[in-house]
Amino acid sequence: MRLFLQRRQNLVVILVQKGLVSSQQKARAMIMEGRVFVDGQKVVKAGSAVSPHSQITVQEEEEFVSRGGWKLKGALEEFGIVPHNKVVLDAGASTGGFTDCLLKCGAQKVIAVDVGYGQLDWSLQKDPRVIVMDRTNVRYLKAEDLPFLPDLITVDLSFISLKKVADALMEIVKPGGELLFLVKPQFEAGPHQVGKGGVVKDRQVQREVLWDMVQFLMARGVSIYKVSYSRLKGAKGNLEFWIYGRKEPGDQLASEDLWAMVEQAVEGAHLFFGRKEEQEP
Repeated sequence: MRLFLQRRQNLVVILVQKGLVSSQQKARAMIMEGRVFVDGQKVVKAGSAVSPHSQITVQEEEEFVSRGGWKLKGALEEFGIVPHNKVVLDAGASTGGFTDCLLKCGAQKVIAVDVGYGQLDWSLQKDPRVIVMDRTNVRYLKAEDLPFLPDLITVDLSFISLKKVADALMEIVKPGGELLFLVKPQFEAGPHQVGKGGVVKDRQVQREVLWDMVQFLMARGVSIYKVSYSRLKGAKGNLEFWIYGRKEPGDQLASEDLWAMVEQAVEGAHLFFGRKEEQEP
């Protein structure tokens, strides 16, 4: 009696064929997020080959109104930031991915600030925990403009340097309050350092931007605790980075320790996304 072994297939392809996900792009993302199980075992490599007869299950995801929610959730988990029962200011709220994530993580109130108008998802606009501040430039925000001073500020801005808003944010955050900055090199680097399509690929430019921002924030009273990279790229494929700190007096980390964090963030980002690209069929 001959036994014919079923040829193993790419997990991404099987997920789509079985109707468990709508696209290969979605399948890869879910695998990388650790939400796909094969015969009860978590699989995190999108290039994995498995038997089509394996039992494949998908863990339900927590939906956010935009991908920014997933971006922020990863940072909150990595840095151990707990929004529960806190007043949070979401600088650059846009459609509300960060705001949505903060609410789902138990924030008491979220002040959603954006220079635009009407972008915030309707489900968030009508949420009593959300204070909408449209047509508001964070750069000129003052404590008297706010109903509450925030315990935590998250910052996701485009087409403006974080250097232009840092002073205002330090004025309105509570003493001891937390600040989480999303650094986008394409808006911090010089025009000659930004490549085709507005994408910064040069590691050295990314290092310089990140190190310069760390020093800038320190000079304004931010105690830097962590520097890392976002596990989701920007819309055009730019690598983005996180800086987490507090408004508090005290000793800063040594320069060599901060520089090591910057180095690890940049190299870690290239390694992480390089592996992801290699795993894509």
